[in-house]
Amino acid sequence: MIPDSEPTANTAWLQASGLRNDVYPSAFGQLGATGMLTWDPSLDGSTRIFGTVSSHHGDLDPGALSQLFSQDGTATSTHFAGSGLDWPMSMLPGGATPETMLTLLGPDARAPRSTRGTVGLVRSLTSSWNLHVGAVYRRTDFLLRRRNLNRSAVPAALDPWGRYVFGTLAQDGALVSATAADVRRFAGFNEAWALDPDGWSEYWGMSGGLEYSSQSINLSVAYTRSETTDNWIGAASGLVDAELSPALPGLDDWSEGTSDFDAPDRLVVTARTSLSLMTASAVYRLRSGLPFTPRYRTGVDANGDGSVRNDVAFVDATTVTQLLEDWKCLAESLGAFATRNSCRGPVSHGLDVRVSLDLGGVMGRRASLIVDGLDLIESKDGIIDDALLLVDPAGTITSGGGTVTIPFMVNPDFGDVIYPTSRGRMIRIGFRIG
Repeated sequence: MIPDSEPTANTAWLQASGLRNDVYPSAFGQLGATGMLTWDPSLDGSTRIFGTVSSHHGDLDPGALSQLFSQDGTATSTHFAGSGLDWPMSMLPGGATPETMLTLLGPDARAPRSTRGTVGLVRSLTSSWNLHVGAVYRRTDFLLRRRNLNRSAVPAALDPWGRYVFGTLAQDGALVSATAADVRRFAGFNEAWALDPDGWSEYWGMSGGLEYSSQSINLSVAYTRSETTDNWIGAASGLVDAELSPALPGLDDWSEGTSDFDAPDRLVVTARTSLSLMTASAVYRLRSGLPFTPRYRTGVDANGDGSVRNDVAFVDATTVTQLLEDWKCLAESLGAFATRNSCRGPVSHGLDVRVSLDLGGVMGRRASLIVDGLDLIESKDGIIDDALLLVDPAGTITSGGGTVTIPFMVNPDFGDVIYPTSRGRMIRIGFRIG
């Protein structure tokens, strides 16, 4: 159930657009089911084959509901390009006028639905060795995607590569923004977000592993190969304007491809051994680098749609030559706009180790000294500099004949980690009783 009395009807928006912001499905009927089959062909418990099929619903994004209830006419946003800002001390310049922002749920809004199928086999090879293999497929539908209903319906110009430009662009050093007045479809409003459940995600994975267990040693190795695809732009960023389609010409399906969450290779190795009074254990983890899309630096609204986080770079062979040797992913998009999530950051590694020494009895209880080594392999992954193109602050925007040209230069640090997310190596020493 969704409260249907929370958003107030915005009559000004209704008169301008003919759309209501307070009408949407307020109740959903959801049915989930799970079926599982297990077979032991060996009859002695040494082999087990299993399969499961399930269909279940999630919840409507509470963040989307918060926006629906709060952005009904009382919330405003302000777009301004030019001089006069004295952040964060002063008031906004006179030319900066707050305008109403809205969020609307489409008439077919519903909660996400996932269908999942799994097959696998577990086999006891000997008294100490076990083998497991499996495969998984999952399809999720009705993910919310975002559109701005107040963006101009027709582009005002093109850039040299044919990208649609929806409003007048203003440059401030290395930043480019739309002046906003001619970007709006309906005067008196800024963003009018429409949330439609036309998003989908697919995942498949195959995994296998070995386990060894004895009185003093336990070992396990597990590897998964997978692929995740979707049309859920900007999902990993959690930022509203990153979710907007870049509206590239002739590429209606640009959003369909490698997911922000795709990690094709995952490996986990664990080991534990007990030697007299000492126990040692370790866990090693490996994960493929996460994907990213070559684009303009954040703060550049190259297509004038009001978002400074969704502008895909055009990969020009004459300008990115020096990067092709290190970034083979760019070669796949030469002479075109970069493919979504075509590049990857560095592989992530992790190693944690624990050593526990039995100290005997203390106050009638067992005591032990524990030493933990955390993140001993300091991973090189982190926040990637995904800006292939930078605005040249020494240049100026030019326009003529329906074409707008932004002065740009290639970023020599493209793909570098600008903010490591590793917590760093740590040693933790503890004394435990009991």
